[in-house]
Amino acid sequence: MTVRMSCLALLLLLGARDAGADGPRPDPMLSVDMNRSTVVDRVVAQWSDRLAAEHAALPSEALREMLFGLRADHLLAASLAGSLEGLRGVLAQALTVSEPAALRRTPLKALGDTTRDLVYTPVVPCRIVDTRLTATPLQPGVPRVFDGYNASSFVFQGGTASGCGIPSGTTALALNVFAVNPTNLGLIKVWPQGQPEPDVSTVNYQPGIVALATGTIVPVNAANANRFNAQSPAQVDFIADVVGYFRSAQGNDGAVEIVVASGRAIRLEATASSPNIVEGSIANSVQSGRVGATIGGGGDSSTEIVIESTSYGCGASGCANRVLDPYGTVNGGAANTAGGVEPGRPPADTQDHVFATVGGGLGNVANARYGTVGGGTTNSVGAEASTVGGGAFNVINGRWTSLVHGVPLFGTYGVIAGGYGNSVSSAYGAIGGGYSNNIVVTTGAYYSFWPADFATIAGGRNNTVLMAGSTIGGGDSNLAGASGAYGGAYGTATTIGGGHANVTHGNHTTVSGGESNVAYGNASTVPGGSNNVAGGVGSLAAGTRAKVKSGVAPRGGDGHDGTFLWSDASDFDFDSAASNEFAARATGGVRFVTAIDGTTGVPTAGVYLAAGGGTWSSMSDRAAKRDLAPVDPGQVLESLAALPLYSWRYATETSGALHIGPTAQDFRAVFGLGDSERHIAAIDADGVALAAIQGLHRESRRKDAVLAAQRAIIDGLEARLRVLEAAASPTPQRD
Repeated sequence: MTVRMSCLALLLLLGARDAGADGPRPDPMLSVDMNRSTVVDRVVAQWSDRLAAEHAALPSEALREMLFGLRADHLLAASLAGSLEGLRGVLAQALTVSEPAALRRTPLKALGDTTRDLVYTPVVPCRIVDTRLTATPLQPGVPRVFDGYNASSFVFQGGTASGCGIPSGTTALALNVFAVNPTNLGLIKVWPQGQPEPDVSTVNYQPGIVALATGTIVPVNAANANRFNAQSPAQVDFIADVVGYFRSAQGNDGAVEIVVASGRAIRLEATASSPNIVEGSIANSVQSGRVGATIGGGGDSSTEIVIESTSYGCGASGCANRVLDPYGTVNGGAANTAGGVEPGRPPADTQDHVFATVGGGLGNVANARYGTVGGGTTNSVGAEASTVGGGAFNVINGRWTSLVHGVPLFGTYGVIAGGYGNSVSSAYGAIGGGYSNNIVVTTGAYYSFWPADFATIAGGRNNTVLMAGSTIGGGDSNLAGASGAYGGAYGTATTIGGGHANVTHGNHTTVSGGESNVAYGNASTVPGGSNNVAGGVGSLAAGTRAKVKSGVAPRGGDGHDGTFLWSDASDFDFDSAASNEFAARATGGVRFVTAIDGTTGVPTAGVYLAAGGGTWSSMSDRAAKRDLAPVDPGQVLESLAALPLYSWRYATETSGALHIGPTAQDFRAVFGLGDSERHIAAIDADGVALAAIQGLHRESRRKDAVLAAQRAIIDGLEARLRVLEAAASPTPQRD
């Protein structure tokens, strides 16, 4: 009885060893369950012989099986039974009670001490040291330091080109240690860096034989890359293969980690405010001192990721995901970074790139406050509240040259939706996609820079905006706001719809499309075509090689302002001649249509200038006319004779040319033709002239008839006169 009670007291003491004021009290029933075999063995040893002697028909094995099936509290009662009858009573009660014991919460400390217990995690055997490959064997009596952690590769010390799945901050490594090519009898000692050299060896060797120590547990320097020392009294090559590691359940830094299979799956880091959550690869990390950071998964401990024979390189920094500033987020992918130091900005560790987010993808960086990269690869956001949606190699810059009170303006609130190789370096800039499009900041002659704020490039490739408020819809190699590059505050709020190699210089200029067109003067326009220049303020050039003269600056000067110039496809320049000129080159002729058939669309009114011609022809088709009535040419002639005619000059005609003709008011008063008292239609003037000519012709014919009759009379009279004269003349005498 004394032995039995002592065993029970020891059992309960072991179950309660951690109880006290410094932690929760564990459940004694847990101790009974944890030591069930010992308790059952004691009860069977004490009572099985007595039961057999009393022919109880309960062999020892049957008793053992019954005890193993008891609830922990019933097993405890059986172990405390002071008589055979007491044992029978406990067993009978246990067989008649069907409800389970009251459920209790089991404190975590009852399962082990998270501050002292170690958790072992196996890994696929992986080589971290091989001095044969670095040609640096251990030298006699010289301790060597080796790393037991590297995020991407152990090649530098002869190991494999990966991190082997070992986290930083482990307490000990499980190693297979080899001694290769020994030159003498000797041994290798392995111990944690920074600790005294132990008196015992890890592996002993002799010449000509490879010595191996498997499953060696080697404590390491958890605070410094899991480093450990190795030393030998003789020259020998040292090889270490890791097969697992030991870590505190809470981590050396106070974090709690959840390990699945052979690797860490989740790491929870307590902070003074919001905890950090790190999921995915063991290489994923949140920079020390940061709070509220989240890594949702992804990442890798190597420098490249191979998927179905395709290699995705992550660069020298490895494939891990990182958060470097408070409240940053990386949802997944690999080699992504949220937060960090913007290039060129002091101090080196500001922690102000908070709330940065990378959704996923590969090799993306959001190192600006509120900056976001949705995905893609090798995209970067370096300006506040800017966004890159995806694509590849897109950049929103955040240079810390500043305009006002040290406030950075470059790229702030910028957006790149996608595409490849696009960049935004001015505030509120937006690029929809495409290839190698740029919204940039340029230097000027009067200020340190010209920002291209509020600029937009919808797509295309190799398009560039240099000045504020400008837009390029697409196309290739277009340049909006070029005047900013030449030292003047021009080129703002310009538009290029598309096309190739088009340029806007002046403010509020437009090139709709085409190729190699230039809108230079302020508010000038090129609607399309090729090689056109709208040089004057408010000018327009269209077609092919239409050239409106430019002023000394986009705002005007000696250029041809207000000129409209259109040129056909003839491969020669068509130059403007004056400001406010309307000029067109149309070697195929010119037509103006002012009316059409409402059913067929056939022109029914208008004028045209024939190719190579110099006069306008008006539509005079009989089918296009109505209310036809004959005209009295004589009356028209009489009216024309009464029409006042003047010589005169136009009041606004700069050449001062002299003209002759009637006024529109007199013409309308005399003839009642046309639709205006201020204009004379050429076709009306021509009609009057033709009618008058007809009247004059008729009058001439009438007078010709009169003259002919008079001529006949005169001829008759002359004949009679000649007869009379002949009769009156004396007859000459003959000699």
